[in-house]
Amino acid sequence: GLFASLIKNGVDKLCAPMTYAVWRAPIDNDRHIRGKLTDARYDCLAPRVYETATEIVDNTLEIRATWSLAGVSRQPALRGETIWTVYADGAIAVKMAVNKTYYAPFLPRFGITLPLPKTEAVRYCGRGPTENYVDKCNATWFGVFESTVRAMHEDYVRPQENGNHTECEWVTVGGLRAE
Repeated sequence: GLFASLIKNGVDKLCAPMTYAVWRAPIDNDRHIRGKLTDARYDCLAPRVYETATEIVDNTLEIRATWSLAGVSRQPALRGETIWTVYADGAIAVKMAVNKTYYAPFLPRFGITLPLPKTEAVRYCGRGPTENYVDKCNATWFGVFESTVRAMHEDYVRPQENGNHTECEWVTVGGLRAE
């Protein structure tokens, strides 16, 4: 359901295969639910792909995958369907429909991790210029911002969310753009 490599002009743009991202280091706000998150095995969810299909539509490749994520010896916490559309110019669009099963606890996060080559240049359209979250964004504004990976890091005494930008519509990292 995810790409193992993305090769353009003979160069793989990924350092490792893509993975689903649900787990993150528990933060202060998680202290009352941390046990539920580890009991659900969110720290080691594994994907299972049930079906994939490909189709060429209007000079684009459409890849459809049906999948789930489950912890060891657990029923799936998430079930989803992903449609990847690969355009002739190499651009890739993704649409995901993901459902959390009723017995699975709150998700710390959900996304896809794309391991990219080391780079410093970051450009994004969203709230900035400082890090912000749903409950911490009034001191920011919506716009296009440029920064470096290093400058987006915040040192905290204990693990916390780090470098987030809410309402992000697209990001370009090292010349790769994601929307």
